[in-house]
Order: sequence, then structure tokens, then C-alpha cells
Amino acid sequence: DNKTAILLALTYINRYYDVKFSDYNIKKLMLFKPTFHGEKIDLLDRLIRLGSSGENRLKGSENAETFKQLFASETKQKDLVTYLDYNRSLLTNYQTTGEWFKETTKDYIQFEERPSLVEEIKDAKYRVYDNLTAPYYQGYI
Repeated sequence: DNKTAILLALTYINRYYDVKFSDYNIKKLMLFKPTFHGEKIDLLDRLIRLGSSGENRLKGSENAETFKQLFASETKQKDLVTYLDYNRSLLTNYQTTGEWFKETTKDYIQFEERPSLVEEIKDAKYRVYDNLTAPYYQGYI
């Protein structure tokens, strides 16, 4: 009875957690080393819980919220942004997740990041990753 839930969960993790930090892939850590973050996790229970969480929960736009609901306590990280930052600091030599993001995506994204010359918004965030971490855009991570 849980075959569909497990397959949905595997598909979800493959799509949204196929993130590389140096030689480590977060998807592989979640699937093959579920205790990596220190909590004793039963992988099948995790997959069934994720796959059974409902169609709306598995939408890409809900990824940050799904992380909070289903993975935060297991990973000891309060949200997806913190989780990515923690793994970046643990598994790479990059000083910030923004640096890692820029280097990792440079073949796919052309960055034109510079502060505004308009006085009213000159102090606004202008770096891509900084904006993705804003609550409104976290669903796009």
C-alpha cells in the first residue's frame, strides 16, 4: 500500500534535493545516510510520511514549507535556508551560501549583481541568493 507514497517521495527528493556541496550530494545523504545530521531516522518511515503528505505539500512552490514540516526536526535545522547554509559550511570551503550558489550556477545564470544608483533603494538587497532567501521567494529554492 505504501509503494505509491515511497515512489512519490523518491521523486520529490530526487527533484528538489539533488544539490551538490563539493563532493557531497544532499539527495544521497537524505536517502543513503538518513542519520547524517545526528537523528535516528527510519528511511522508509520518512519516505512514506513525505509521499503521503498530499499533493499540495509536494509542489515545488511549497518546498520550504515542506522542509519545515517534515525535515526540520530530523535535521536539527529550523528551515530550508538554514539547512542549506549549515551543509555548505560543513561540506565546502565557501564563506557564504551566496558565494556557493553563484559559483555552482554560473553555467546556467548570468549574474548582473550591482547596487542600485537610485537613492531610495540603494541599500536594498540585490544579490540573487539573498533575494531567494526572503520568505516570499523561498519556495523557488
